[in-house]
Amino acid sequence: MAVLRFLLILLLLLNALALAAWQGWLGQGGVRGEPERVTNQLNPERIELLAPDTLAGRAAADSIKKVREIEAQAEAEKSVAKPDAGEKKAALPS
Repeated sequence: MAVLRFLLILLLLLNALALAAWQGWLGQGGVRGEPERVTNQLNPERIELLAPDTLAGRAAADSIKKVREIEAQAEAEKSVAKPDAGEKKAALPS
């Protein structure tokens, strides 16, 4: 039982030490993101941070635009497929 108690206390102390190192309490700065990913980015000036509502608005606008394009294309195909009612079909010579 004494061995288990010792192992538990040791585990708690190691966890506290790991937390202190992670937060930077031991004299070094903690982990502050991944700045090397931005420096390795091909076009970092094109990165644009958006609010969630802005992103949803853009997605909705894009989908509405696509739906309108598809509807316009369908109307154009329909008008090409059907001749106007005023036009008469040419009679075939017999």
